[in-house]
Amino acid sequence: MRSLIISSLKFLSYKIDKMSLEIADNTSILMKNYNSEDEWSFSVGIRHPLYIVSERIYIGGLDICLFAGEKESPDVSLHAGIAGAFKVVGDGIPADKEEKIAKNQIPALLSPYLRAGITGVLALSGFGSVVPPLLNFNKLAEEQLKDVEIVRIVQESVDESKTEGSSAFQPIGSDEWHV
Repeated sequence: MRSLIISSLKFLSYKIDKMSLEIADNTSILMKNYNSEDEWSFSVGIRHPLYIVSERIYIGGLDICLFAGEKESPDVSLHAGIAGAFKVVGDGIPADKEEKIAKNQIPALLSPYLRAGITGVLALSGFGSVVPPLLNFNKLAEEQLKDVEIVRIVQESVDESKTEGSSAFQPIGSDEWHV
C-alpha cells in the first residue's frame, strides 16, 4: 500500500536560472500602477525534458515572459526561467507514464517557485502584487510537446553534464495570453 502513496520521483533541486526585468526609459512609468491583472500579458514555454540515464535523473523546466503595455514596445518586460532535477527512486517509472511525468508534472511542480520569484521581483521593483495565473500544464504540454521526445543523456555523472547553449534544453513553444 505504501508504494501507491510514495512518488517514484524525488525532487532534488531547482534553480531560477533566468530573471531579466527591463523597464522602458520613460518617466511616466514611475506614475503608473501596473497592479491590475488587465495590464499584464504573458507567454509560457515548457523546456525540452532531459533524462540523465546513468544518474536516473529527469531535468525539466519552463520559461515565462510577462509584459505590460504594447507587446512591440512594452513599458515593462520580465523574462524568467526555472530548471529542476528529479531522481527516479525505486523500480522506476513505467514507460507509459514516463513521458507524461517528464512533460506535464515536472513543469507543474516547478511553476510555483517561478511564480513566487516573479511576484517577488515585481513587488520589490515597485509594481505591487502581480501574480501570474495558475496554468493547466497537462493541456499546455499536450499542445507544446506533443511531438517531442525526451532527450536521453548517457554519461558518467550529473556534474559532467552541460546544457548551457544546448538546443535540447530550450523552450519548445510559447503560448501567449492576456491576463
